[in-house]
Amino acid sequence: MARKGWQSLSPEYRQRLEKGGVSRSDYEAGGSIQKARGHGETPEKPRSYDPAKYQKYHTERTRLEAQLEGRKRQLYGNSARWDASSSARNIRNYPASLAQIRWAMSADDDELLDAIRESPGDYAWLGYH
Repeated sequence: MARKGWQSLSPEYRQRLEKGGVSRSDYEAGGSIQKARGHGETPEKPRSYDPAKYQKYHTERTRLEAQLEGRKRQLYGNSARWDASSSARNIRNYPASLAQIRWAMSADDDELLDAIRESPGDYAWLGYH
């Protein structure tokens, strides 16, 4: 997909790129904007990334996802509708940011249930079936 021209970008976005070290000439030459977009150490799409390229991120994500599974088991484990494999699939299919997972680990049960109830699409990764 071809990039927009530099002039087509909003002034705020151009400033963000420049602040991240991407000049107009870099941008127009097709240089990487990944770091300037905040993804120098993390993938832009956590659903599909290369674990070898993002080893540190992958290790942390794997650790947090395992903790999240335990948290979900603690929250839903007594429910007749609990399905561990569906729960794990939700984490993979609707990946949350690491910050969201960290929040879920510190949130109390009511906060988690309220988040799911109020915004089920945004918190599908917390689902259990």
